[in-house]
Amino acid sequence: MSPRITAARRRYAWIIRILIYSGSLLLGGFALHTDNPYHALPLMGALLLLLLAIFLGEYLLGRLNVREQSASLRFRHTREVLRSLKTLLVAFDGKGRLVDVYGVAPWKTPTPGEKDICRLFDGHEQLRRVRATSLGGKRAEETVRLEEDAFQVIGVPLKDGALCVLSDVTGLMRTQEERSFLQSRLEQATRMEALGTLAGGFAHDFNNILFSAMGFNEMAMDFAQEGTRLHTCLSQVAISFSRARELVEQISLFSGKPMGERQRLNLGILIKSLAKRLVREHIGRLKLHLDIDPQTEPVSVDPAAIHLVLFHLIDNAVRAMDGSPGTLTCSLAPATGREDMEVFIRIAITDTGVGMNQETLRRIFDPYFTTRPPGEGMGLGLATVYGIVSQHGGWVEVDSAPGRGSTFEVFLPRASDDCPEAAGGDPADIPKGSGRILIVDDEPQIETLLRITLESFGYTVTSTTSPETAWEQFAQSPETFDLLITDHLMPGMSGEELASRVHALAQDIPILMLTGHSVHLPMLKKKAGITDILLKPTSKRELATKVRCSLNKGTHDTDTPDRR
Repeated sequence: MSPRITAARRRYAWIIRILIYSGSLLLGGFALHTDNPYHALPLMGALLLLLLAIFLGEYLLGRLNVREQSASLRFRHTREVLRSLKTLLVAFDGKGRLVDVYGVAPWKTPTPGEKDICRLFDGHEQLRRVRATSLGGKRAEETVRLEEDAFQVIGVPLKDGALCVLSDVTGLMRTQEERSFLQSRLEQATRMEALGTLAGGFAHDFNNILFSAMGFNEMAMDFAQEGTRLHTCLSQVAISFSRARELVEQISLFSGKPMGERQRLNLGILIKSLAKRLVREHIGRLKLHLDIDPQTEPVSVDPAAIHLVLFHLIDNAVRAMDGSPGTLTCSLAPATGREDMEVFIRIAITDTGVGMNQETLRRIFDPYFTTRPPGEGMGLGLATVYGIVSQHGGWVEVDSAPGRGSTFEVFLPRASDDCPEAAGGDPADIPKGSGRILIVDDEPQIETLLRITLESFGYTVTSTTSPETAWEQFAQSPETFDLLITDHLMPGMSGEELASRVHALAQDIPILMLTGHSVHLPMLKKKAGITDILLKPTSKRELATKVRCSLNKGTHDTDTPDRR
């Protein structure tokens, strides 16, 4: 209700208005109603009224300053919160024109101007879509990539425009990407474990088949006259069996098989054969240069494992030159350069391919890291190389740069004098002897092969396919036998269980275990009294050597026909 209406109702004729200013700012005021303006206020009343006006003015001005300070403080707090969150608020009018910008830029430019914001929203498809959707009255949300960072953009419709909020979610996105990467690695590792289990089972079963086939082929070669067509054909079959054996060894290593027995091995022939075989398909495009020092001493290695190392290195070098002419250089020589390297030999595989940058060099030995297209590699080759070389007491060095190829150097320790020679040699050197041997293998072909082979070496053999029958025969007269040869995995009773029983009954009986899986000999010796292990498939020379060594380790006089 206005002062004039109030005065009329109360029958006042005059209204005196007093306004309170602070400079040009109107803070407030009040009104006096009177019948006679000239006698309404005595002097003292006027002074009191003036003091009241001053007091009210100061009070109102103080309240206004407090509100301004509070609003300023809230503004600063809001700005600091937005700055810490890297959040930017952009307001648009109904026509999509920029009205105001609040907060801080979440990307590298710290304080973008209005032109920068307009250029950003006009030039980015996702930002244009968020702005258009929010101006149309609907809420929109998208994740946007700006340079190397990621941002969440939310468009909120307003009464006469829209508000777009940009928040930095780079850390969250990286965490999600790392989680997805680790999840994929876990899934891949699970698949690899299943594949390794499948490969291990395949290798075990195929080893049994290959063992009997190799043995009977060697036996047939003994009956074929050298130089005849039959002997030539059987010799080629033996070569194929040897390659199949190498393949099974690689599959076994892939499936997680531990390192086998180390042997003295001259690497020159192996490097030459592998390099020629892998370059053969590219002979018109690639040149092969071999620099093999014949004076290089042998190394002490697991032959199958070092074969896998050389295969991966040479295969990677050939692939690095894919699609263009190049030269593959394979070198073997004693290591030089430092006094402590005199006990090592050096293998160098050099290509003239695309080369690698420093980032790739830093990660080449990481499992599952590969630069090949999907489907052409799983990133396990060089990781396998690094692991095998390290287990042999050596190391790998790499020199590469983009455009100038790569050189992989492998350093391996030379073999000691007491390291056994790798399989091979003249069949006439096959050791023979006498003694009574009990053989058990659940595969009838292997049982027959072992019996016929060892009998041809001069031994007296009792064989069976049942571990229970073998135990009964041994338990009835343990003094009858000088050596037990048992398979590792058999139905009903395993080779370890049979060996434990035999060892408990007669601790002086040597036990030779045949297995398609690599096992830990010291642990088996402790558990089951195993004297030695022979990996399937094997040649008759290896079999004869292991049998002779096992008999020599026993305490029986194997040349005596009867020990009773």
